[in-house]
Amino acid sequence: MKNNKGFTLIELLAVIVVLAIVTVLATRSILPYMANARIDAFGIEATDVIKSAEDATVLYSLDQIKLKSPASCKKDKVVCFTIAELIRLGTYEGDADTYKGKVLVDTSGDVPSYTLYLQKSAEFHIEGSKNTNFVDDKTDIKEGGFANEQVPGYTTCSCEKT
Repeated sequence: MKNNKGFTLIELLAVIVVLAIVTVLATRSILPYMANARIDAFGIEATDVIKSAEDATVLYSLDQIKLKSPASCKKDKVVCFTIAELIRLGTYEGDADTYKGKVLVDTSGDVPSYTLYLQKSAEFHIEGSKNTNFVDDKTDIKEGGFANEQVPGYTTCSCEKT
């Protein structure tokens, strides 16, 4: 009598089909969570940019830092910081290759107001938002990037109110 050890082709195909079904079901349920996590991470970075602009504004008003033209500038009561300048000043620890944009800080009122233009590669962008907490309020976060030409002075600051 023969002693056949192993699995038949039908048994192997059945296991492969079951594994494929489990993989498809798991992937479909996990992908929305991954997309939300990417949006949440961008919201955290945007909030960090605003907070670093707040810190840079305070340091600038106390003459603790100098603006490096043309990266950042001041005109009347508006101070503008690019992401690269915030990194150079040490108030923001983001990646200059991943995040591009600027923050306009209007100091004319009692409380400074912040206008953010931020882009993460071609994945997400925020254009002209005055929101300072993007972690809880994600309404200003848009999918996809925008071309630098669409926002005046996007990679350098124009110091104009928008």
